[in-house]
Amino acid sequence: MALQNLIFQRHAYTLNETSKKNLARYLQINIKAFQMSSAMHVLKDDDIKLFKMINNEVKVRRSTKLLVLGTAKVMSYKDFKIA
Repeated sequence: MALQNLIFQRHAYTLNETSKKNLARYLQINIKAFQMSSAMHVLKDDDIKLFKMINNEVKVRRSTKLLVLGTAKVMSYKDFKIA
């Protein structure tokens, strides 16, 4: 708001009432666009950080070696009856 007031004060003294309203509306539109752009940029940065963190977790998971503790046999019902 301070920037909007500064711009308005510097340029409004030469304008008539209609032009002042147009300038105020134009400034409001640009300020809102800048706020939306800034918010989108922050969200994109957060998304990038999240994706990097997920990617690092995947890299760690892929780099671990498989450790076989023993061997097992899948038994059928017949094998189970015999045992």
